[in-house]
Amino acid sequence: MSWLKAICKSGVSLALLALTPSSYACAVCFGNSDAPIVKGVEVSVLFMVGVTYFLIVGGVVSFLLLRRRALRQEKGQTESA
Repeated sequence: MSWLKAICKSGVSLALLALTPSSYACAVCFGNSDAPIVKGVEVSVLFMVGVTYFLIVGGVVSFLLLRRRALRQEKGQTESA
């Protein structure tokens, strides 16, 4: 019977959450695409994309530097042999 109480509490919680004004649509859905929150979201998305590309480029550069170092060491070992 405790699972029934948990389901009822969850249902009541979801109903209360659905009735609050904060759960309504954002400014874009209402048609105000010039709202400050929309501009903030745009900037945050660009920041996250920038961080992602920065990390990917950093990984590629690290790989290329390690490859170049390995080729130099291999070349040095074959010349001395």
